[in-house]
Amino acid sequence: MVRRLRLAAARHLFVRYLVAEHLERVWLDPTGFGAQLSADEINLRKYWYIVAAGGGSLFKEGAGTWLTRKEVHAFLNPLGSLSFEQVIWQSIARSYATDSDLAMWIARSRIAQTQRTELGFWHEAVRFFSAHPVTIEEIDDLCDFIADAYRRDRRFSLKGRALASLNRQMRAWHRDLEAIAPIEAARARAQ
Repeated sequence: MVRRLRLAAARHLFVRYLVAEHLERVWLDPTGFGAQLSADEINLRKYWYIVAAGGGSLFKEGAGTWLTRKEVHAFLNPLGSLSFEQVIWQSIARSYATDSDLAMWIARSRIAQTQRTELGFWHEAVRFFSAHPVTIEEIDDLCDFIADAYRRDRRFSLKGRALASLNRQMRAWHRDLEAIAPIEAARARAQ
């Protein structure tokens, strides 16, 4: 009841134009539907709601830090019901992919769990997956490998890579992990 009243008050105070559901959710559950959002993140989402609902330029009021104008437009007009983070990634994917299903797959993949501070690198990953369409499961598998490769070497890039070679590297990485697992388990038992 309190949540609905909070949303009704926000609509009454700020709305000149209707906004998408993902922007309204901050009024329904400021904690982020189970996610641990910082006070700064909650305030940012409320501010974006107020700007968008008031008819202001979300691009000029901060979203331009992370998204292009085309991506901001897609962010304000998402396809389907997605979380705030998923809509950000769907917006980025829609700027590269012509297939809306592919944009949804990318938005629902592990890429959506990425910190906004890592947006630059993962922007490149979205571009790669838009050019090399695969299933959500394959995206998630490749994302695990890509994240580890990027963690180990900040110069790691997907530019100029082919899907087949990336899959080979990922399989080799999985074999290495499988070989290391028994060693790590033995080390843990010894301690």
